[in-house]
Amino acid sequence: MKHKITAALIFVIVATIVLSGCTDKFAHNQNSTKFTQQIQSEDNLQNNESNTNPLEQARLAAQACVDSLPADAFDGTVIKITATSPELFVPKMDGGIVDTALYYRNKMLEEKYNLKIDVVAVSNISTLKSQLKRANLAQQYYTDFVSVPMNEFSGLIYDKSLYDINKLPFMDFKADYMQDTLYDTMNLNGSLYCLFGSALQQANYTYACFFNKDLLDKRVESPYSLCKNGQWTWDALINYPLVVFDEQQTRFQGKEVLEPGYAKFGSFSDRENYFNAVFESGDLNYLTAGADGLLQMDYKTKSANVLAQLFADIMVEKNVYRVPPEEYADESSAFVAGKLAFMPAKLSLAQDLSYSGVNYGVTSMPKFYTSQQSYEGWIENTMPGIAVPAYCGNTHVTGSVLNCFYAASYEYI
Repeated sequence: MKHKITAALIFVIVATIVLSGCTDKFAHNQNSTKFTQQIQSEDNLQNNESNTNPLEQARLAAQACVDSLPADAFDGTVIKITATSPELFVPKMDGGIVDTALYYRNKMLEEKYNLKIDVVAVSNISTLKSQLKRANLAQQYYTDFVSVPMNEFSGLIYDKSLYDINKLPFMDFKADYMQDTLYDTMNLNGSLYCLFGSALQQANYTYACFFNKDLLDKRVESPYSLCKNGQWTWDALINYPLVVFDEQQTRFQGKEVLEPGYAKFGSFSDRENYFNAVFESGDLNYLTAGADGLLQMDYKTKSANVLAQLFADIMVEKNVYRVPPEEYADESSAFVAGKLAFMPAKLSLAQDLSYSGVNYGVTSMPKFYTSQQSYEGWIENTMPGIAVPAYCGNTHVTGSVLNCFYAASYEYI
C-alpha cells in the first residue's frame, strides 16, 4: 500500500505525535473526573476570543466541516463500532492532546445527529469474522461499523461480509477531509469496501526516514533542504558525508562510510517492512488496477532496475547497510546510542525519541531519482481501517455518520 507524504506534512505529524503524550492505558466507556474537568476547562478556554491555540484552530476547522453537512436527527440512535483498536475511536482517559481531539470529534458527531457512539473492543479477529459472516447470511444486525487491520480486510471481502461504501448516500469523496482515505487505491473494479486516513491515526503506521543530526557533516546541504528542493534521493543518502569519532574522540568529517561499530543506514530488526519501505519509496506498486478495474501486477522496468541497483549499493557495493554492534537489541536502540546515521521507521517513533536525548531529524523516504513526481511513504499493513457490514440496515444513517466521522476528524485527529 502506498501513501504520498510530503516533508511539510511529516513535520506537522511529528509535532503532533511528540506533543500528544499518550500512554498505553486504555479505559473504555469509563467516567474520568479528571479528564472531564480538563475538558471543561478547555471549553472555557475556547470561549476566549483571543485564543490562537493551533489545536483549537484545527478543532474549529473540523467543526466548520461538520456544520457544512446537511442537518439531520437520529433520535438518540446508538451507533456501534466493533474495533480491534478501540483507542482510535474513544479516549484513553489520559487527558493528552489526542484524547482531547477524540473527545471533541465524538461530541461533534453525536451533537450533529443526536446519536450515541458505542465502541466494542474485540481481540479475536477470527471470532469477529465468523460472527460477522453469520449475521450477514442471516440478514441480522451485528454492528454499524467494523474496524480491523488492513491485512484482514481481504478475508472479509472474500466472505462477502462488507458493504460497498460507494453505494452509501452522503459520502463526499471530493471533500478535503476525504483526501487521505486511500479512496483511489482501495477503489477496485468499481467497489470500495474500506477506508483509512488520518481519522484513524494513519501517521502511526507510515514510514519516514529518521536521521541523527550529530552524525551528519553540516558543511553540506541538509536532508531537509534536499527534500524541499526535490533532491532527496537514495543516491544522496548513500553518498551523504558524515562525522564520526575515533577512539580518542577525534572528529572526522566528510566520511561516506562509517567506521566499524557504526552503521550508515539500516533496519535490521524489521527486515520485511524495511524492504517494503525502500520499495514503495519509488514509483512502484506491487499491484494496481487495470483498465477493467481488476488487480494486476504493476511492473515498471526503469524503476525496477533502479531498485535492483539501489539494493546492490546499500547492501554490497557501497556497504552502507551494517548491523550495529550486538549489544543493541534493535535499530532504534543503536540510533539512540548514536551508532546509526539513517533509519527508516514509523513516524510514531518520534514520541519515543523526544524523550531519548538524541539529536534527530525526520524527513520523507528518499526518491529513486530527482524526476520522480513525489515522495512516497510505506504504510504498514497492520494499519486499521473502517468498513460497513454487508447487512446495512439503514444506509441513510450509515452514510451520514461515516461521512461526518471524517469531517469531524479533518486537520484535527
